[in-house]
Amino acid sequence: MEKEQAPVSWKQRVRAIILIVILIVIFALCVLRLMQYQIVEGQSYLAQAEKSTMSVVDIPAARGMIVDRYGRSLAQNRVRFNLIFYYPFMERGSENAVIDALLTLMEEMEEEWIDTLPISEKPYTFLEDQSAQADALREKLQLQPYATAENCMDELFSLYDIDPDDPHARKIAAVRYQMTQAGFSKDAPYLFAEDISKELVVQVQEMDFALRGVQIQEDAVREYVSGDIAPHLIGMVGPIYAEEYASLKEEGYALDATIGKMGIESAMESYLRGIDGQLQIEQNADGEIIGQTVLKEPEPGDTVVLTLDMEFQKKVQDILENHIRWLNETAESDEKGKSANAGAIAVLDVKTGEVLALATYPSYDINEYQSNYTELSQTPGNPLFNRALQGT
Repeated sequence: MEKEQAPVSWKQRVRAIILIVILIVIFALCVLRLMQYQIVEGQSYLAQAEKSTMSVVDIPAARGMIVDRYGRSLAQNRVRFNLIFYYPFMERGSENAVIDALLTLMEEMEEEWIDTLPISEKPYTFLEDQSAQADALREKLQLQPYATAENCMDELFSLYDIDPDDPHARKIAAVRYQMTQAGFSKDAPYLFAEDISKELVVQVQEMDFALRGVQIQEDAVREYVSGDIAPHLIGMVGPIYAEEYASLKEEGYALDATIGKMGIESAMESYLRGIDGQLQIEQNADGEIIGQTVLKEPEPGDTVVLTLDMEFQKKVQDILENHIRWLNETAESDEKGKSANAGAIAVLDVKTGEVLALATYPSYDINEYQSNYTELSQTPGNPLFNRALQGT
């Protein structure tokens, strides 16, 4: 025989009703809040999500050409691609991961990047002939003058939160240190690699999601068509050194700018340099570039026309070299030139005073100056010395 269920008391019914009402109220509040998010404030939150940021970067101006009296090019520009780090686009805290991914790609593509850290890979030792750079590193890291390369690396790993066991640890530390030294900021992009291949350009563009903050920069690199013609007169360009930047900054130069270092490149710098333009870049909340606007077009530098005759200059250089060699082979004594190993010729137009040729022997090729500087500086006769203008 089944037991009869006890009747539900009115108190239990009231409790149940109150509980149901509370649940209904809570549910209603959740629905109302959700409607507020999606409908009432939906546009506001959407605008926040789609909010973009603006940043302005420089557009490098093309350097002016140097030509001879007939318009034949002695110094011109060649388009190249560089890898640049832009501060506004690089998420804080992601630097090491981005650099690591980029280093892996660079190694796979057998490309080179800028690495000036005066310390070798493991076992860490200071590089030869870089004692001044090693001293500067110790000073920047606030270490004792006797600190070892290992001490410096430990400090760099700690400073930039780098895992010492990472295969790229030393390379990442080098890049981070160089970024700091270059004043990497929203106003100062960092140059990671110069003159990269078009194949690497494509790979970097395809890996944009993993290389946030890394951009391809197209600019012009100086090229000397015939680097062995009047190299002492033409001169060359180079980077701005830290000790130069204090004064050059007031003239509108960026820390990563190129400037004339010698010869006409230096003497006519104000005409050759040009004026950089400005590009405004719009970036969404995800860091993607959604718009670019040229605020100011770059103004290329002026072309400098020399009174020099390029072909005549070459002939005078050959005459000087051949004559010195002829003296070495035929002169009877040192007094008559048998031991001659250097000389100079200056050819001027007697009517106007214009310089038609300035030859120095021994000489060199401007295009090989950087790569062969040590050898050139130690070559007998000192080919780097401008005898036509500085010799006595």
